[in-house]
Amino acid sequence: MFCPFCSLKVSCQNNHFAKADAINEDHVSLTEKQTGVLKGMIIGAAIAVAIVVVGIWYDPFHFSESASEIDRLSISITSALLPGPFPVISVARLARHRFFFPEDIDGGGSAQDSRGARVLQSLLQNTLEQFCIAFIVYSAWAMVMPASWMSVVPLAAIAFAIGIKAGRSGL
Repeated sequence: MFCPFCSLKVSCQNNHFAKADAINEDHVSLTEKQTGVLKGMIIGAAIAVAIVVVGIWYDPFHFSESASEIDRLSISITSALLPGPFPVISVARLARHRFFFPEDIDGGGSAQDSRGARVLQSLLQNTLEQFCIAFIVYSAWAMVMPASWMSVVPLAAIAFAIGIKAGRSGL
């Protein structure tokens, strides 16, 4: 048996199993920030379900039942154009910061970066992660689901853009 945390035998030197058991036994309580993130995730999941239901039930974009694979990929890629600028904007914000702060100009995302650079790097990483997941989901949905359900993809892209903008605005 291997340690799932470091792929070593159960007797790994890092004692991961004991740490995991301690976490489970202690019933770790959530911090205020974790509680806020959890609430946001629950709201996000409810919105995602609503988008799927609205997209399937009402089909607001009325995509053709005879949509070819090329048409489906086109829907996915075109939908990704809406949230696509957000990772680019995140890169530009970090680059601007690095240019105007000499201690950060070399980049690299190291521990020596200023707090501002680390925050911008964190926002960039989060945005890229979300965009990559969204694009994969858009593409998979577009290729697998019935054409009458394709409205879910652009609706999800609109919600992604609104969510990123709202998050950046502090809403």
